Amino acid sequence: MIGQFHENCEVTAARNLRFAVSKAPLPLFAIRAIALHDVSSCPSDHTGSSSTGSGSASSSDRGPP
Repeated sequence: MIGQFHENCEVTAARNLRFAVSKAPLPLFAIRAIALHDVSSCPSDHTGSSSTGSGSASSSDRGPP
């Protein structure tokens, strides 16, 4: 999962729309493995589902642990 952070970012927290969760004094990207709770904050058209709609990946598709 990749997150963007910069001083002009208007992205808010999923459960607190007044909290500018991605504001940062310096621009940066945060890269980490996606966690189960991250799915709730994904846009509905970018849930990571495969083209078959199963939504699951084989162990070879997941990359290193």
